[in-house]
This record gives sequence, structure tokens and C-alpha cells, in this order.
Amino acid sequence: MNRPVGVSIPQGQNHVADAHPTKGTPRQLLSIAKLETYGIQYTDEAGNVHTALCHRMGDTVYIHPNDEQWASGIRTAAAWLAQSVNDKVKLHEAAAKAAAAPDKPMVDVAPPKLG
Repeated sequence: MNRPVGVSIPQGQNHVADAHPTKGTPRQLLSIAKLETYGIQYTDEAGNVHTALCHRMGDTVYIHPNDEQWASGIRTAAAWLAQSVNDKVKLHEAAAKAAAAPDKPMVDVAPPKLG
């Protein structure tokens, strides 16, 4: 049997159903999770020190294979940009904290009225 060169089985044809959906309803968010990023330094099996970023989602920690190369190329932002970013983050955190604060105290702090 001669099979034409370059013809292959389409990706997903042998895909197990429900393992990871490959198609869904258009414009629908399927999942969301908080991803925390940490700068790390660690030693490998030979004791060599590596600097990289790792990303944690739930109890799972991820590291990209090229992350160490990327991390070695990052640099400190210009002072004006760093200050602007820090100022915006502080404003955002203050607004979030104010929105979360209750309007009334949780306990009655007024003294009892006599009479």
C-alpha cells in the first residue's frame, strides 16, 4: 500500500475524550486559577547554583525549561518607572482594602445609655 508522503493522522483524532477538551462553546471561560510567581535560587544535583522564576498554582509548582535563560536577561527597571509602578500598586491595594472594610464596626463600641 502506497501512502502519500506528508499525510498524517489529524491531531486530536486519537485524543481521549474528556481528558482535555479541544473544543468548546465560543467565548466561554473554561477555568481560572491564581498563579503566583516567585524568584528562586536553587542548587542542582551537582551543587551548581541556578536563578530562575517558578510559578505556583494550588500545590503544583511549574518552571519553564527556558526560564533560567530568561531570568538571567532581566534587569532592574528605570527608577521613574519603578516608582510609577509601585505608586499604582499601592493605590490599587488601598482601594481593595477600603472596599473590603466594613462600614460599621463589628461590635457595638458605644457606652450603654443610662435612664
